[in-house]
Amino acid sequence: VNNTGTLGVIMTHSIINQPQACLVTMEAIVKRPMVIDDGIAIRHMMYSTIALDHRVLDGAVGARFLSIMKASLENFDPASVTL
Repeated sequence: VNNTGTLGVIMTHSIINQPQACLVTMEAIVKRPMVIDDGIAIRHMMYSTIALDHRVLDGAVGARFLSIMKASLENFDPASVTL
């Protein structure tokens, strides 16, 4: 995981080096206008990208991982976290 968002960056592209098979980046969280139910609302948004070695992983696996990560972040419930 590469967290370039801590530096305020909103879009990067990672280069993987062997023996890495995959690298996920998380960019800065910024407010963006979104269309929700035919209305415009301001929401916090974050770009996340994935670079993967297609000799090791299929692109569909990477896309599925990002989809699961997106759903997990959108449905995160802080009350369910126990320390």
